Amino acid sequence: MPHPDRHHGHRDLIKSHSSRPRTEVAPSGASPNRSFFAIPPERQQPIFLIFVLLISAIAWLAAWRLRGTVGDPYDLDIFLFLFVHHEADGALLAAGILLVAALLSFKVADRWLERGLRCLTSRPKTVAAAAFLLLAAGSLLVYQNHPLAMDEYAPVFQAKIFAEGEIYGRFPVPLIERLIPPLFLNQRFINASLTSGKVISTYSPGFALLLTPLTLLGATWLLNPLLGAGALLLIAHLARRLIDAPLAPGWAMLFALASPAFTINAFSYYSSTAHLFLNLLFVALLLEHSIPRAFAAGAAGSLALTLHNPVPHALFALPWLVWLVFQRRWQSLGALAVGYLPLSLLLGFGWVKVRASIAAENALGAAETSAPVISAAGGGAVPFISEIRSFFGVLHLPSLDFLGLRYLATLELFLWAVPGLPILAMIGLYVLRRKTPVLLLGASAVVTFVFYLFVYFDQGHGWGYRYFHSAWGVLPLLGAAALSVESSRRWRRLVGTVALLSLLAGTALRCAQVHSFIDRHLDQVAKVPGDVPQVRFLNVGTGYYTNDLIQNDPFLRTMPWTFVSFGRARDARMMRQAFRGSHLAVDLGNSTAWTVLPQTSPSESNPIKAPAQSAGEPVLP
Repeated sequence: MPHPDRHHGHRDLIKSHSSRPRTEVAPSGASPNRSFFAIPPERQQPIFLIFVLLISAIAWLAAWRLRGTVGDPYDLDIFLFLFVHHEADGALLAAGILLVAALLSFKVADRWLERGLRCLTSRPKTVAAAAFLLLAAGSLLVYQNHPLAMDEYAPVFQAKIFAEGEIYGRFPVPLIERLIPPLFLNQRFINASLTSGKVISTYSPGFALLLTPLTLLGATWLLNPLLGAGALLLIAHLARRLIDAPLAPGWAMLFALASPAFTINAFSYYSSTAHLFLNLLFVALLLEHSIPRAFAAGAAGSLALTLHNPVPHALFALPWLVWLVFQRRWQSLGALAVGYLPLSLLLGFGWVKVRASIAAENALGAAETSAPVISAAGGGAVPFISEIRSFFGVLHLPSLDFLGLRYLATLELFLWAVPGLPILAMIGLYVLRRKTPVLLLGASAVVTFVFYLFVYFDQGHGWGYRYFHSAWGVLPLLGAAALSVESSRRWRRLVGTVALLSLLAGTALRCAQVHSFIDRHLDQVAKVPGDVPQVRFLNVGTGYYTNDLIQNDPFLRTMPWTFVSFGRARDARMMRQAFRGSHLAVDLGNSTAWTVLPQTSPSESNPIKAPAQSAGEPVLP
């Protein structure tokens, strides 16, 4: 007898969760005194405008007040610095977009808007291909093909190691403390053996593995644009499956493309876009009950767990797993578990063991020399227990000050999306409240948001609310759902005009802000113009987040090399001893650049593999 859960090999989660008729387009069960759509249609648009303008005003006031409490903004931590510098303009632009849209929307013909949305809906692959080209251009022109923060550099560093068929890179032991800033050495981002010179990324290696094929092609900057285009296709697919409205995929894609949080993160080297893509793929696979699809969902989830750390996917997947347990879908759960297991063991627990071997080498070397050991995270006799302890160590009950930081991050969630999109998403969740997958998507977003109220990090670098980005795909989907009811017809033109203005003006502002910030950041390092073999020194105790600028090839194969400065005299002595014929070419005060003769460059002699034959091998005086 066939299994009762199967129909031609699977059962659709959308159709199977309830025997009730599908009434999402005009929900009959809405309580008139509680539903937004019980408000007379002519009042819905003004109410929406007032709410979004109020949020914009609150964000502008928060940025203005913060700016007034500090003398030099460069004294602020990076999260507050970016909020102070960027969000006042972002809030003013959001308010301006709303007001201009309110004036222009009356001149936008319904047929024009419908024609554009129908074009997006009917050609999702073409739209995704065009988006990929634009995102790739943004990676080069706006983001300047530069891993800005160490969160971005660490997987790029590891991908270069994997591209050589290795697990570890190699630094000359005497140079490790020049090549890795003390703030990061075996504390976060990069682990290094002080006895053998082995170096690896601290993060789980999933994202680095995704980067590896493109690293071999010299095009690591293409990965996030590819994942962004893939996420756009998945958003269109899920909108088509979940929302009973013919133009829902077009709305959802428009909301994503017009939100700088989506596009700017897809320019970057953060793993956020990979988390977004894999979580959407996880949901798309689980929408139908079948053993192969559940297995594939587990495999996608296992890669998400090991991208850089397991928390973002674990939070997103939790409501779906709990629902499967309550529904007693044991076969699906079993297939999920089998899909999760291999990569989780290999890339998750296996990487903990790899990192523990670095810590063991350092402990052994310290014992032999009676020197203090700089321990790597994950070390100790029981590395897995150490990992668990470090995870729970970041959790705490939020103080009022910390809730203030999360309040600012929530404002960024609004300001880096199409103006009003989170409000539309809340309305959309109400509209489709009878659909189990939609409720689970909402639960994934809520669980992700609430969890980070208890994580004491403020996110540091990041564009928009980076900690929420793994669940960000819920917003355009539910935003499209809000426009699927008949009573929203009166203000679709307004929302469409807002989205188009955000696509143009909002994206332009954020691109200018990001490009300007990266320019100033890179200008802190002295450079010799042109393709000249050079060595740079940087005083990481000065400037703004200068530790993040110490980025070197994991095998020192390619120049320039960027070293931590140990003072002008010691830097100069090192250059005289290590590179005959070198001379100081650029001096910025906190950073210097030295040119070296071509024969001393790594292309002529590898200082790691053949130190005895390398006349130009750098040594630490």
